[in-house]
Amino acid sequence: MGEDTMTEPTTSGFTTYIGLLAKANELRHQEDYEAAIALYIKSIEYFGESADLLAVVASCYFALAGGTPDETGRNFEAAILWMEKAIELAPNDARLHADLAQYYALGFPDYERAIQEYRKAIELDPHSKEALAGAAALYGVPEEVVTLDEAIGWLERVVQLDPNDPNHHFRLGKLYWEAGRSADAEKEWLKALLCPQPLASGSARMIESVLLVRKNT
Repeated sequence: MGEDTMTEPTTSGFTTYIGLLAKANELRHQEDYEAAIALYIKSIEYFGESADLLAVVASCYFALAGGTPDETGRNFEAAILWMEKAIELAPNDARLHADLAQYYALGFPDYERAIQEYRKAIELDPHSKEALAGAAALYGVPEEVVTLDEAIGWLERVVQLDPNDPNHHFRLGKLYWEAGRSADAEKEWLKALLCPQPLASGSARMIESVLLVRKNT
């Protein structure tokens, strides 16, 4: 298990450290991830490693991979490498495991590794919406790493934790429908349409068409 090597900066060092982080943050806003990575690495060289610093570098590589049209996988590999190093420093941080799972799911993809990391995140934090929703989203991938019942159970917990997100209700409704639980699906879809945040138009049209067909049969 790794250890956090970050040292306590002096007053002048702290000013430098905050300045580097603030500039890197602005570069991320500008989507200049390569320049942001350079500043984060400089921060690590000056002040040592921390799980949060390593994780933010990983997130920059992941964003860079997603925005690179001719991505070869190199940036995805870098994102995974940096996140794994972050987890070595903070092995009980569910958030880091959930982020690593997302990288595996969307990068190569490696669904087996992704679900392993999601399961670890859920074990560490049963209330992590990101981990629960991410794990449920792996239902239906070719490797069949998640069962329908598992996906339903995880999304049921998500809608309890975040009842105002229409997307979670919509997805849970789809899983209920697939499981032959049409009455439960209808309830979730109605909740999706009545959330403070509007559901995407395409999803709303799908609900309308399915439920109208059901009522007319």
